[in-house]
Amino acid sequence: MQASVHRANSMNISPIQIHCYADNPASQKLIEKCGGELSSQIVVNNTTVLRFHINRLAASANSL
Repeated sequence: MQASVHRANSMNISPIQIHCYADNPASQKLIEKCGGELSSQIVVNNTTVLRFHINRLAASANSL
């Protein structure tokens, strides 16, 4: 994921949007470690989806 975030930054994409299921704490933790901030939650087919964004500055400051 870190390589994807760096690639998006090099392409001046900001914010980066990343989604994961609420019942997947490992993905949530990885997204947060890469600078992801929870922006909203939605329910799709009775499953909660967490929607994160990573701003360009946050992405360059955080690394794994």
